Amino acid sequence: MQAFFGVAYFLMGIVQFFAIWDFLSGGDGGFFSFIGAMFLAGIPIVGGAMGVLGAYNIWGWSLMASILLMFGWLIVFGFFALIGAMDND
Repeated sequence: MQAFFGVAYFLMGIVQFFAIWDFLSGGDGGFFSFIGAMFLAGIPIVGGAMGVLGAYNIWGWSLMASILLMFGWLIVFGFFALIGAMDND
């Protein structure tokens, strides 16, 4: 199960990176936006917020879908952490 969440977290990071890169570059790509996206995608909350902007503004997703894509893993991890904490009693 831990490997599954590790792969899922990695894949979400890749999606966030591309959403941020598209947002910073305005859809045309660019070296400096690539470097900025690499830096911002590594910061969890900031990367998620920038990813929401990219998915919403550039990819044309709805705001709710963008938020769930970028922050949905927090809900899932929190749910499993809560279950794990209840199981240890």
